[in-house]
Amino acid sequence: MATAGDVDGNGYADVVLGAHGYAGGWGKVYLYRGGASGLPATASWTAVGNGTSVTNLGWSVATAGDVNGDGYADVIVGAGIGNATGKALVYLGGASGLQAAASWTVAGEPPTSTLFGASVATGGGRQRDGYADVVVGDYN
Repeated sequence: MATAGDVDGNGYADVVLGAHGYAGGWGKVYLYRGGASGLPATASWTAVGNGTSVTNLGWSVATAGDVNGDGYADVIVGAGIGNATGKALVYLGGASGLQAAASWTVAGEPPTSTLFGASVATGGGRQRDGYADVVVGDYN
């Protein structure tokens, strides 16, 4: 679980939660959008792994910062792949929340990369170009 930043630009922080064991290991990610009354009881957005090319979706979750410079916070999610290589996915924020599909994905490089995406985080704006960067951890 982590802050998602403000993915919808309403001035309130949002929360992202990963449940990597959902549906026998497919994994699921939940977004709760903040507002004047706090967080709602029901997630406003979810994403589910597909059991083959994305498993254990939500192994790690974090704000990505604003990776595309549109003024909305984005979210980065760590996941697995059937062979445990691992993957990181970025979902872009917008006025209505997170987009349904990931805008960017990258997988680890087998055989040396296992559990790529075991940790994910914003990297800030290291190049000072107005765009946030992301950091992806690799267990091995």
